[in-house]
Amino acid sequence: DYNNIKDEVSKNKQSEKTQNKLTDITNKIDAAFSTYKNKIDKDKMNDEDKKKHKSITKLNKSLDSAMSDIRDGYNEKDKKKLNKGQTTLSKVSISNE
Repeated sequence: DYNNIKDEVSKNKQSEKTQNKLTDITNKIDAAFSTYKNKIDKDKMNDEDKKKHKSITKLNKSLDSAMSDIRDGYNEKDKKKLNKGQTTLSKVSISNE
């Protein structure tokens, strides 16, 4: 979803439509992680599952941080914060360890 509005975000025009899209993306990330957390049973996890859970939690934290910086930077016309979020987002990766 973010790739569809990346160019618009980079222009940093404070468009309400773009602000709403950024909020929607952030809400989808939060909802996906909440759904994941509600469906797992930590007590039944083996070591492999615990590693995956740790990776997923770390991924969510990185995505959340990046999108918060992007959204806040866009809303405040703070190019530095916006760039920080975009850089963080571009470095987010899923490790399959």
